[in-house]
Amino acid sequence: MLSMLCPACLLGCGGTGSGIIGQQDPEIRLFNGVDNEASITVGFTDVSGNALGTSQSTAYAGTSPSDLIIANTNATPTVQAGGTALFSGGSSLYRINSQYSLYVGGLPGNYVAIPLNDIAGQGNTVGSLDLRVVHVAARIGSVDVYIVPASPGGVSGTALFSSLTYGSVSGAQNASTTVDGNGYTLLAVTGNTLYEVIVTAHKGTTPIATTTAVLNPQIFYTAVVYDSGSGAGVKILSDRH
Repeated sequence: MLSMLCPACLLGCGGTGSGIIGQQDPEIRLFNGVDNEASITVGFTDVSGNALGTSQSTAYAGTSPSDLIIANTNATPTVQAGGTALFSGGSSLYRINSQYSLYVGGLPGNYVAIPLNDIAGQGNTVGSLDLRVVHVAARIGSVDVYIVPASPGGVSGTALFSSLTYGSVSGAQNASTTVDGNGYTLLAVTGNTLYEVIVTAHKGTTPIATTTAVLNPQIFYTAVVYDSGSGAGVKILSDRH
């Protein structure tokens, strides 16, 4: 009886490989910010070059339809468009029981792929959300980012983050408030209220990209700045996926 049960005991409840019951293999969401690419896929390989899986096709300025589940290991992403490899990013460790987003952007000769650990759980601060910004717009220099109520909207007050450069994630150097190890800072918000996300050139007052979204307290969000033709776009994503 024991010999029949043991193989089942070794098989993890989550993911595709063997492991401790209750463990979940890493899950990766993809954001396509590659200018001029209607869709991309990303394949992952381990340090020995073994294939770990390929994402579903992801439309420009969108996220992948479902998360890619890979092994708990160091993995290198290779971005493809139309069956042609555009570039490979750096190797990163993807851990069990964790979710990630890979933000891909840039232009030929100047691509970037930034993996970020996502926090799907509830934030601890009532009345505030946790927000970070990732900059993958190669055409754009350093930027400031404002989050304001959509009514009346417009640039006002102090930027939530300032002087954020291409290929980087918000950090203590970009904010006057506390930023945690994953780039998030707190922002007081009213639940179920429409907010405007505004991107300006550093120290500028003219928006170069805007979007609106209903934001709620105790949720983790990422705003991504990406190339859009000769300008920039911005999207805000909930990090629950």
